[in-house]
Amino acid sequence: MTARIRRLTVVATTLAVAATAACGTDSSSHLVSSSSTPPPTIRNVPLTAPGTVLKIGQPAGLDVHRDGKVFRIELTVTSIQKANRADFAKVTGDAMQKVADVYYARGFLTPADSRNTASMEYGITPSFSATTSSGNETPLFQVLGAFTACPATLTPAPGGFTSCNMEATTEPGETIASLELIGIDNSTSIPGRPGITWTNS
Repeated sequence: MTARIRRLTVVATTLAVAATAACGTDSSSHLVSSSSTPPPTIRNVPLTAPGTVLKIGQPAGLDVHRDGKVFRIELTVTSIQKANRADFAKVTGDAMQKVADVYYARGFLTPADSRNTASMEYGITPSFSATTSSGNETPLFQVLGAFTACPATLTPAPGGFTSCNMEATTEPGETIASLELIGIDNSTSIPGRPGITWTNS
């Protein structure tokens, strides 16, 4: 059996620029806040058992442990799409020469209780173990630096957040057959390996 490449790291040369707005004294820029706070949105999200196999588009309920408290979120892998090679035109590194194709695994996350939205804004990023159509496990593929086509952090969206993970194949013609959730991130933990799998079929 051919040995698998375990880690492929490339660098995005595009820089992220932060714009700073100038402060003024124009009173027209002052905002008027309302004293009323909208009621929280609380949904019944069943906990998904380890070993569950889902199809793309089906949600999983997960208990997240953070800062001494537990709250439930819903995670859905919404699509697995083959990336356009042009997305990597400004990416450098020998690892790209070892990649056949890159796939974007996109997801949507939302808290069961909207009061926990702020707890999701920083540090929560799903991680997966991907299996190809040939039965191979994909290597760890990383792009260092800003990469807007598939951001490494959650992106706010109506009702929750979107996520994106990159998975690379090393054999021509391979596709991503399944994704197994192995964690949320280093600062958030799910006891044990979740073992929840989404199949791309």
